[in-house]
Amino acid sequence: MVNTASTPDEVAHKKSRVLKFTLILNVAVSVLKIVTGLLTGLLNLVADGIHSGLDSISNYIGIRAIKISEKPADENYPYGYSRFETAGVILICIFLGIAFVEIVHLAIERIINPATISFGPLTFLIVIVSIAINAFVAIYEKTKAKELESDFLEGDAEHTLSDIGISVSVLIGLFLIKFGWTVFDPILTGIIAYFIGRSFWKNFTGAITILCDAKVLDEEEIKNFVSSIQGVKFCHAIRSRGRKDKFFLDIHIGVSPEMSVACAHDDISHRVKLALRNRYHGLLWANVQIEPDTIEARNRVRSVFKSREH
Repeated sequence: MVNTASTPDEVAHKKSRVLKFTLILNVAVSVLKIVTGLLTGLLNLVADGIHSGLDSISNYIGIRAIKISEKPADENYPYGYSRFETAGVILICIFLGIAFVEIVHLAIERIINPATISFGPLTFLIVIVSIAINAFVAIYEKTKAKELESDFLEGDAEHTLSDIGISVSVLIGLFLIKFGWTVFDPILTGIIAYFIGRSFWKNFTGAITILCDAKVLDEEEIKNFVSSIQGVKFCHAIRSRGRKDKFFLDIHIGVSPEMSVACAHDDISHRVKLALRNRYHGLLWANVQIEPDTIEARNRVRSVFKSREH
């Protein structure tokens, strides 16, 4: 969980620091793989290097997107800039899609026009070192994603995790190719393309759920929590949207019909908002609508606009 004492700027700085560190590691691994692949003629290693290069690009995009997403709300963006971080995930998906198409094309080209392949023990060592670095980066980003509640870091960690599977398959392929099974070079390149495609789909669907306002919190959980607050008779019409670390909430609560509007707003509604803010640190805004505790009100859930929602 994000430390509640941290300001939005401090959280953004921590996220950027994570990405800058992993950017350095990913660039080093990418260059090492691509250069080795070109020198040895190993297409699968070149493809693996391109995949690692995509991690570097995603790190840079993340640094820029996170900086924008932490800007405070203004007249143009009254709900804030938090979704720019999610938009950065979409941009990464574009690069993943391009890489997928290009690597598939390279694999087909290698099958049609086989090339001479020659490599020694150093190549094996480079792949093993890259696996160790990727494992470290993935675990590091996963831990920080949970700590900082960042969907971008989570998506980037998933991308890096796919690097491990790819590099392991490349290592196995090196042994097979060394014993004369050169056909495994384009086959492994195709496997790399599969991992990139899978990473594309996982990141894309995750970003779309946020951009299309999928619910963030369980409605029953909110209902039970809010209903337990003194003075609240019922809670319904619950809606949440946004990212886990920055989301918005709309609810309707019932109060005693004899209670004045001023008391219901200034006392109960205010206490509900305070309780929600203290319980959910990622909550940016809660819209609480007051209703009288009547049978009609208990059965009414967004009745005025219900016909427009279907």
